[in-house]
Amino acid sequence: MTANFPGVTVHFTRSTIQLGHEVAELIDLPGTYSLTASNPAESATRDFLIEQEISTVVNVIDAAVLSRSLELTLQLLELGLPVVICLNMMDEARRKGIHVEREKLEEALGVPVVETIAVEGVGVYELFQTVWRQTSQAVMRSSACRYHRDTESAIADLASW
Repeated sequence: MTANFPGVTVHFTRSTIQLGHEVAELIDLPGTYSLTASNPAESATRDFLIEQEISTVVNVIDAAVLSRSLELTLQLLELGLPVVICLNMMDEARRKGIHVEREKLEEALGVPVVETIAVEGVGVYELFQTVWRQTSQAVMRSSACRYHRDTESAIADLASW
């Protein structure tokens, strides 16, 4: 049995998907919560994201534990990669009493956010349509990340050296 959780698998899974008349290659990378690699799976994912030409990154986030995935999300945006957030396991989040305001998250991050319940297929078609639109636009929608003013000040100081 294989799972795509951080540290569990180190291989990439490649497949072809068809949306309407269009065909695209989908590459499933080893799961990670950060590009600061602490194991071989995270190193493989980081290296792929930095070294390969990527049309769009689908950042799959467990909606029930949103904060755990935001570090990776911000790192992807800092790299300037075109990102679509897949807010998965929405049913689990609701069951736990967690309400995620998709529109506000989308506005704050500057990238599309699609809610899914992948095991039931809910939102998956919409996710692929959103990814296809992002890819065909060939425009990075994310802007430079802004941090707390203290962090921005420290960054400015370091940049002036």
